Amino acid sequence: VPALLLPATGTKVNQQPSFGWQSVTDPSGVTYTLQIGANADFTTMILQKRGLEATKYTLTGPEKLPSTKKESPYYWRVKAVDGATNESTWSMPISFQVSFFPDWAKNTLMGMGAVVIVLFIFWLGFWLGRRSAYA
Repeated sequence: VPALLLPATGTKVNQQPSFGWQSVTDPSGVTYTLQIGANADFTTMILQKRGLEATKYTLTGPEKLPSTKKESPYYWRVKAVDGATNESTWSMPISFQVSFFPDWAKNTLMGMGAVVIVLFIFWLGFWLGRRSAYA
């Protein structure tokens, strides 16, 4: 069974996330099946990709996922299929959220905002100090 790597449980990702898992080896070769579901039992399937040869997959433009709320995340899982069509069991599903602004974008914007505030305070102090020196 492939071990799931990215996205990790509870992670917020953009609308075209990348999925990654550990490789499985077999002399006959291995492909992977990736599933994304709207629930943990995958009765509502969002996407299924069969025959993936790489241990990662990034959603394409037409496969974009709509944003989700914390209460209704997406789930993903992977299974391995060898050259003789023997299938592993599914990996344990992992939940993730899709956000218009993923966490890294929010953190970047917050960091930039903090820099702007610090620079404004420095400028204001400089300007007030200069003004009082000439008064």
